[in-house]
Amino acid sequence: MFDMELKYRIFTRDFFTCQRCGFTGDHSRLTMAHRIKQGIGTEKYIKSYIQGKYEVELKKTQVLGIINHPLNLVCACRGSCNDSYNIFYNNVERDELIDKIYDDMVFY
Repeated sequence: MFDMELKYRIFTRDFFTCQRCGFTGDHSRLTMAHRIKQGIGTEKYIKSYIQGKYEVELKKTQVLGIINHPLNLVCACRGSCNDSYNIFYNNVERDELIDKIYDDMVFY
């Protein structure tokens, strides 16, 4: 889950505009899209991936920090625009983004 300050920061960064279709205006139609989706399966995958690649065991809060990192978040319309950002099943793109976020965070 993300807090309102983070949501506002991402919306501001993205100019309160859907990064997929360009919609702007009625902010109630906008939401945060996670490029790497949220969920227990994703948390387990990230924890396992980092442990296997970097030999580091992350705490749950650190895994959630990856999922809710600004590099993983974009402003999008609710529905199909939001859904279109899910890269979890694109192994290469997903793992490259996890590496980029991990390198950006200070865990070690």
